[in-house]
Amino acid sequence: MNTPLGCSERSKYLVSLLLVAVTVLVYWQAASHGFINFDDPEYLYENTHVKMGITPASIKWAFTTFYASNWHPLTWLSHMADVQFYGMHPSGHHVTSVILHAANAAMLFLLLMRLTGFFWRSMVVAALWALHPLHVESVAWIAERKDVLSAFFWLVTLLLYTEYVKTLGRRWYLAMVAAFAFGLMAKPMLVTLPVVLLLLDYWPLGRWSINGGTIAEGGTSKDPLAGLIPLRKLILEKVPLLVLAAVSSVLTLYAQREGGAINSFENYAISLRIANAITSYAGYLLKMFWPRALAFFYPLPKTFPLVPLLTAVCVFAGMTFLSIRFRRKQPYLAIGWLWYVVTLLPVIGLIQVGGQSSADRYTYLPLIGIFVAMVWWICERTANTPYRRVVLTSASAILLTGCALVTLRQIAYWQNDVTLYTHALAVTDDNYIAHNNLGYALAKEDDLNEASAHFSEAIRIAPRFPDAYVNLGEVLLKTGDIDKSVGLLAKAIELRPNNAIAYLDLGTAMFRKGRVGDALNDFDRALAINPGLGDGNYNKGVVLSKAGRSNEAIEAFTAALDIDPSNPDYHTQLGMELVRTGRFREAITHLSEALRLNPNDTQALQYLNQVNSDAARPTVKQ
Repeated sequence: MNTPLGCSERSKYLVSLLLVAVTVLVYWQAASHGFINFDDPEYLYENTHVKMGITPASIKWAFTTFYASNWHPLTWLSHMADVQFYGMHPSGHHVTSVILHAANAAMLFLLLMRLTGFFWRSMVVAALWALHPLHVESVAWIAERKDVLSAFFWLVTLLLYTEYVKTLGRRWYLAMVAAFAFGLMAKPMLVTLPVVLLLLDYWPLGRWSINGGTIAEGGTSKDPLAGLIPLRKLILEKVPLLVLAAVSSVLTLYAQREGGAINSFENYAISLRIANAITSYAGYLLKMFWPRALAFFYPLPKTFPLVPLLTAVCVFAGMTFLSIRFRRKQPYLAIGWLWYVVTLLPVIGLIQVGGQSSADRYTYLPLIGIFVAMVWWICERTANTPYRRVVLTSASAILLTGCALVTLRQIAYWQNDVTLYTHALAVTDDNYIAHNNLGYALAKEDDLNEASAHFSEAIRIAPRFPDAYVNLGEVLLKTGDIDKSVGLLAKAIELRPNNAIAYLDLGTAMFRKGRVGDALNDFDRALAINPGLGDGNYNKGVVLSKAGRSNEAIEAFTAALDIDPSNPDYHTQLGMELVRTGRFREAITHLSEALRLNPNDTQALQYLNQVNSDAARPTVKQ
């Protein structure tokens, strides 16, 4: 079942193309899916900088912002490039992610071939990785572009490192360092890559030496590479990469702490974090073998039952012991397991970021190690099996077909908000995020009663979750129950004092109660927290206009347009206010732009017709 290093280049590239084609075929339904209301608003359709496309201002923002509790400028630039090519149509954004995933599968095959020389094993690992259902989240969720993009540079870095080891060429080394830097700018989870390179130095590259002798017996590639090198020198070789990883880690911790994404140890004790980490290591393995009940969000449990926890500890300890025990004769077991353990460390929950206990997307790179260990072990254990080629080929075909079918079904759940969150509620317990997000989607469809029920359930499950209070408060604003809405919004602010959206909604509630001064104060507080909140300036302008303070209203609407120049409502309101002050030429510009952006804007059309016909100054209808 193995093809030697001398296999034709044509065979390698044909398999690469086949991997790309099959992966695209399986994932193609994602191209018909829409955005979802979980992170996609922040990353795309409500992000004014991304919606600008590639401009000098947006590029500067990408490299200087810690927005969304991250510093990943390359990810922002990839989304901006999509906007440049596809606009805000989700189809193109999905296609980009699918293509990146398919390219990653082909690169993984070529990397394993280059490292080990095993054709069939490399092909099966790459295909299994490309088609496994656990990776659907990374590909079908547009906001997780950082997964597929960073993996692209991860694999490029490993390919360049392999060339450097084979040739000791400085240009390969410098290119490798640059590729790693790009990867970190896509997603900081790549900080473990220098350690992974040391693991690869052990097997399959076979570069380590202790007292002049090799560590791994027979564990090197069939293509012997550089001579044995002391571990100290191998570590020194990785120093530039370690420096980049350290800088990225500091930037990430700062961004997440500033954004409030890191939970304090008081909120989630270290003992529970350790229990969750061990459980997650075992849980991901279980899902790898039996990928059922997959969801976009798994809530953090308040306690861990003793029996499952002890089982997870035994699995983790047993796998670690066995991989070390057989590290000489079967080094791929140790390297595969350590690849898995090490690459999961940044997201395993010891430093808790967000409210999830685990996430399918976190397995995108780590499972490569497990797949390699599993495929290599099976191939070696069946070396003397009769009809080995037929048996392994048939088993691989069945396994890959099964993965593809489950993946097809899993992708379908990501079609829209309702399908995604309804499925999550069906397969998880106490999923307050799913209740909250489904309620938000239903509220957008004006199903306010059902939306209120989901928001209330989210509050029951997680009484300290401020987003549900804000969303329920917004629904009550729509239904006219202003007093209850004010109470909910005040609770949201109590739970999260820097809650700009809560202040924005509270300002609207105050205005409806006739308290104009309080409304303006709340809008100013929202803008102080988030100066990029266009609706804060817009709502402030509406209130000022109602109060007859037209010049101040024009300033507020202009500030809103500075933040989001593509918002037709902002242009309409500014145009109307300019008409009120007799600035007709400027009004025509903004009303025309409003109609270009939204041809169905009857209010803008009415005012524009009146101005163009030199009608008397219109009486404003509020």
